[in-house]
Amino acid sequence: MNEFIRQHKLIIDAIPDPAYIGGEENRQILYMNKAMCKRIGYDATGEICHRALHGLDKPCDWCPISLLKETQDNSYNKEIISPLDNRSYLTTLSHFKGPDNKDYILTLFKDTTNFHAIEKQLFQSQKMEAIGKLAGGVAHDFNNILTVIRGHAQLGMMEIDSENPLWNDFNEIEQAGSRAARLTRQLLAFSRKQVIKPETITINKFLNDFGKMLNRLIGEDITLTFKLGKNIYPIRADVSQLEQIIINLVVNSTDAIQETQITNPEISISTTGIFVNNEPSRSESSIVPGNYVLIEVCDNGCGMSREITEHIFEPFYTTKEIGKGTGLGLSTVYGIIKQNHGEIEIESQPGFGTTFKIYWPCNKDLRPEEAIKNNLNEILKGDEVILLAEDEESTRKFADQLLQKAGYTVITAENGVEALHKAQSCTNNIDLLFTDIIMPKMGGKELSEKFTTLYPQAKIIFTTGYLGDRVDQDDINFKRHPIIDKPYEVRELLSVIRKSLDTKKESTNPNFNRRKSDSPPR
Repeated sequence: MNEFIRQHKLIIDAIPDPAYIGGEENRQILYMNKAMCKRIGYDATGEICHRALHGLDKPCDWCPISLLKETQDNSYNKEIISPLDNRSYLTTLSHFKGPDNKDYILTLFKDTTNFHAIEKQLFQSQKMEAIGKLAGGVAHDFNNILTVIRGHAQLGMMEIDSENPLWNDFNEIEQAGSRAARLTRQLLAFSRKQVIKPETITINKFLNDFGKMLNRLIGEDITLTFKLGKNIYPIRADVSQLEQIIINLVVNSTDAIQETQITNPEISISTTGIFVNNEPSRSESSIVPGNYVLIEVCDNGCGMSREITEHIFEPFYTTKEIGKGTGLGLSTVYGIIKQNHGEIEIESQPGFGTTFKIYWPCNKDLRPEEAIKNNLNEILKGDEVILLAEDEESTRKFADQLLQKAGYTVITAENGVEALHKAQSCTNNIDLLFTDIIMPKMGGKELSEKFTTLYPQAKIIFTTGYLGDRVDQDDINFKRHPIIDKPYEVRELLSVIRKSLDTKKESTNPNFNRRKSDSPPR
């Protein structure tokens, strides 16, 4: 070490980022600071820079030493990715002459890996935001269309006997519309635009219905099997969140399998009903005691080391190469499960695959809503007056037809302004306002506020094809009154309407005691 470098050693060591001084002629490291020694694991003073710092056998392609000499520039900045540790650095090279009149290069390494990771997340977030806006617009229109398709199919099923061959055709149309509605919900879930609505779910039925989409997701080369247990209690969950969990885990399993050359690639999803007690000897001792559905997603892929599994649920942590993973999938899964008071565990070993275990609370007293059955024509009826505000013509005509079929007197309007005008000029009492939230001229929220001043005792029900960011769900109007998502079902709509109107009658008439199965006089 020459005297000049010895005199400036303390200054160079004080630099927090990796740095070294090299000779211009032979690319030899004359001195490296403590941060650089820590980066490569030893003091490489006296070695050739490209070998010690980057593990290369020849000078770096990005090295500007010759450029500095030719142009006489004093400094040069360059973003690089070092092959030694696969991290990105902003390197700053400064050329100067020492008191011995020799040329020296001071090189600083500023680690920008995390900065670029955050930058990529910002770009990803912006992209997802754009997708979300597009998905929201598509969902609004598409759910209006599906309301009409599914609704008329259900009306057709109500008109004919279940033994009629046409009944099965109507049923197929309705089921296809239901699957289309789930696809819309999945699109909104991935764009983070789906409104969270927990419901009672039979997990085995959910997985069986979801299996077709999962098969398309993983491709034909991987076998997907289901091992579903018996006598499993229902769970409370948001369908879109549950789909998001399963898709994330299955995609991770697919990626793990594709990194191997196994002859029989397989992913299995199993369910088991278990009771967790508080015995400390149990592996799930950190879980609150109670009944759970254990959902296991297993694969025979490459597996992971313990060091990786300890960080696998951390945000932005990913083992995938740049451009193929955001590091948010499993952290999102973890967050959703914790939000629903569950737990997730991972068992993995390199070369032996991975198993994710989800403990989801279940309850034997939960009762999932029944699917459409052959007794669809046994609908809940009434004789009250309903003001229907809906800007989509085909949806408005369907709802009008359905409500009239159920015995109600219906006043229709294509926007909030027209609905308010008809409410003001109506000679009869209006018992309920059924309004779309998003409409031109005047939306459902403003309409409901003005309608309430005219009919303070009337009930209000909102409907929408997509809430998105355009509606503040914390608004008192949306907390006080029911919101029915499109595409709604015949029985769902009539049930909510009947429940609201019966609540009104109970509040105004203490002796009111109508059974739900009774139809009011016509």
